[in-house]
Amino acid sequence: MSDAELRRTRAGRPVWHYRAVGSTNDTAAELARMQGEMDRSPCWVIADHQTAGRGRRGRAWSDHADNFSGTLLWPLAPEHGRTPALFSFLAALAIVDSFEAVGIPRTIIGLKWPNDVLLEGGKVCGILVETVAGLEGLMAATIGIGVNLAQVPPHAPPEGRALSQWITPPPPTAFLETLDARFDEWWAIYGAHGFSRIRSAWLERATGLNQALVVRLSDRTLEGIFRGLDKDGALLLEHQGEVTRFLAGDVFLRRQTA
Repeated sequence: MSDAELRRTRAGRPVWHYRAVGSTNDTAAELARMQGEMDRSPCWVIADHQTAGRGRRGRAWSDHADNFSGTLLWPLAPEHGRTPALFSFLAALAIVDSFEAVGIPRTIIGLKWPNDVLLEGGKVCGILVETVAGLEGLMAATIGIGVNLAQVPPHAPPEGRALSQWITPPPPTAFLETLDARFDEWWAIYGAHGFSRIRSAWLERATGLNQALVVRLSDRTLEGIFRGLDKDGALLLEHQGEVTRFLAGDVFLRRQTA
């Protein structure tokens, strides 16, 4: 990590700050592979620019120097059985609270399963959670977060959004401070009340609940009514009179082009 600047958040969490990396998730994974039992503590990897940023299913994620690109590396304990879903929901809730803290109206913020944050129905943020094995077989989650603070990247879909369309956005390092604090708050809520509280909070902020939804799978596309999440965070879709749970898939609100 010698080519990174090491600092700490106000809460004391280490931050490895790079000018450029391929992917902050990949860089965080490399760090995890060097960690043993004695130095397992959460830390951030952030970058001014990613040359190979990615989202779910390997899709490219474009960034901009004044946008936020970062990964929270989080050591895992055996009880974190639903790791990708759990941390995706925690990150989404922390991002919503961070948006409100910097001046974005709550009424225009929405969440779309499984990992998108929306402003007025357009994507402003993506989340990618992966797991990695470190030294001694110890596991960690890499919670990748990309937020369009200042600019919608040039190759983003037409409905892409940026915070700058509503406010003067904070610099990425200032946004990190807010996000770091909000994530810890939601982690504490999870520790005290379990996933049911996280699920309820996510659904309160969900876009399209009880409305028409399209779920695209590798072999088929289904249209139905979004009926919420089950106890494990799977999407519930009512289709032809039956409710089916989905652990993965591309989701489109019916008014969007699928």
